[in-house]
Amino acid sequence: MLLWPHFAAFAQNLIINGNAERPLNDGWVIVNGNWSQQKELEDGFPEAQDSNYIFFSGFNNGLFGVPLELYQVVDLSSFRSGIEAGLQTFTFKGYMQSFIQNPPDTAQIVLEYLDANQQVLQTIPSAKKTVIFDWFEYALTLSPPPATVALKIRLISTLANGVSVDGYFDNLSLVAVPFAPKASDIVLYELITPNGDGYNDTFKIQNVDLVPLNQLKIFNRSGDCVAAIENFRNGAWTGESLANSTYYYIFTTANFELKGSLVVQRQ
Repeated sequence: MLLWPHFAAFAQNLIINGNAERPLNDGWVIVNGNWSQQKELEDGFPEAQDSNYIFFSGFNNGLFGVPLELYQVVDLSSFRSGIEAGLQTFTFKGYMQSFIQNPPDTAQIVLEYLDANQQVLQTIPSAKKTVIFDWFEYALTLSPPPATVALKIRLISTLANGVSVDGYFDNLSLVAVPFAPKASDIVLYELITPNGDGYNDTFKIQNVDLVPLNQLKIFNRSGDCVAAIENFRNGAWTGESLANSTYYYIFTTANFELKGSLVVQRQ
């Protein structure tokens, strides 16, 4: 019996140290400024949104309008099959707050989808927030473009008053949304020409990585099972033992079953 796999990654926060409870060199990269984990309620700092610390960008010596930045690149390569199929989404959430002053400093979160060459595919900036007395929740559902392999999360705090840059951040999370592939997401190719020319030499199933637990059975015209493969992967079967003919397949997953014909033709 096939069982739908348990994906531990769907239940966890993909952001490392998203609540500043550990030193910021754990997961984060400082672009500029004196970013640190700031203990809540010390010296006028706000209460943390989660746990006991917040992200604080430090002092800017009166350089108004100069943004201070901290970032983290989250690896999404393990979700690539779902992303490329347009099925995988993520929920992002983060909190921002400013100090009580007029005008207040600003806090902003910028999200960037990155490809395999670390080039930016798309940018999603939040508004620059100046919320005081309470945390502003910035939450959205992300649908990465097909070439996405990572998400860059940028925390930006900008001075508008005083010398310390008091745009604060806390409780950042990125969680993959589970999805169940449908039969229409899977395409089985119906021709094998195993002659070593590099074209159609192996049996292929488009988006098979979306259903890692599966079973493929091949039958001849007499109904005899001539091949049975558990957890099929592309390139795993060439049909080398079969004569030129038409065969029939049953592809079984936890949620659906596909049936069709397959032609083996050596040219």
